[in-house]
Amino acid sequence: TLLDESRALRAECEDACGAPVVTTSGALKFTPPTPEEQEKRLQQVVDILRKMKPSVAAQTATEWDDALAVRVLERLSPRQAAPILSKMPPDVAARLMARMATGHAIRKLRGGT
Repeated sequence: TLLDESRALRAECEDACGAPVVTTSGALKFTPPTPEEQEKRLQQVVDILRKMKPSVAAQTATEWDDALAVRVLERLSPRQAAPILSKMPPDVAARLMARMATGHAIRKLRGGT
């Protein structure tokens, strides 16, 4: 039915946005997740990746955009990240590691950790 299709589309939009979609006055709007919600979601992804076999984790992370892959890999210890990176195609692992290194350099220049 049309209502079922509407609900399915709304769920798909919420998944894509990472936030609830609300309608007001016929216009679709969404409430972006708070920084705390984003942090919690990211930590859940990190925890899940830690529990995967390195080959599966590598295949999964390779499908993500680089920004997400770097954010997750940076939260792993070198001992946890190395087996995952070693199972990725060399060009992907090299690109992600370079972006990790650059990100750390930028944060250090700005006074971060």
